[in-house]
Amino acid sequence: MTRLDQRIQKCVVCGTEKKVIDIMSTSSFGPMDLDTRPPMMARSTLINQIQYCENCHYSNNNISSKIRGFNKVMLASKEYLDIVNKDINKTAKAFILSGQLKSNVYDYKDAGFQYLKAAWVFDDVFDYKNAKDARKKSLEYFNLYLKDNYDQNLSIMCVDIYRRISDFKNAISLANNILSKGVKEFLEKILNFQIELCNNKDIECHTVGEIE
Repeated sequence: MTRLDQRIQKCVVCGTEKKVIDIMSTSSFGPMDLDTRPPMMARSTLINQIQYCENCHYSNNNISSKIRGFNKVMLASKEYLDIVNKDINKTAKAFILSGQLKSNVYDYKDAGFQYLKAAWVFDDVFDYKNAKDARKKSLEYFNLYLKDNYDQNLSIMCVDIYRRISDFKNAISLANNILSKGVKEFLEKILNFQIELCNNKDIECHTVGEIE
């Protein structure tokens, strides 16, 4: 089961107070997706993993905490305000806004995860176009991070993200590149499964429970 706790949180940017719900504990039932999206019930807590200030539009996992390198000017940029004004799912929007702020301070890995979580939210409300767009942005930021950092697990996640946006060529190329470096047996099975899915032009959601 999931235990939640409600409290008042103050925005670190403008001081506005709002009620937020913290996740005290949660449970998962079933295998996670190949891109690490958790199963229910943990997946239902995504809405509690991001906080958004309706007054100044600051968005972070915790609005009482300032993103390192953050400047209030970022909230007034056209690019940021264009996202604020988009008519999209509110939780996904909050993740995207947070991702934009993280990217502005060059925290590309965290920015990528914020966009990926936005994609998960879009998936659950059947907004597949915006889910695809969010995955593309997550890849953009993950690749910026991976350019200077070797992260095998993140690279394996990126294989799935490429596949989900129908970029089978890059998915297969990345999977083969990771395999050439040597991986543990279960990860090797995941990558070979991904290659098989790509060869079948399969863009659907799959879980680690399907790995034989």
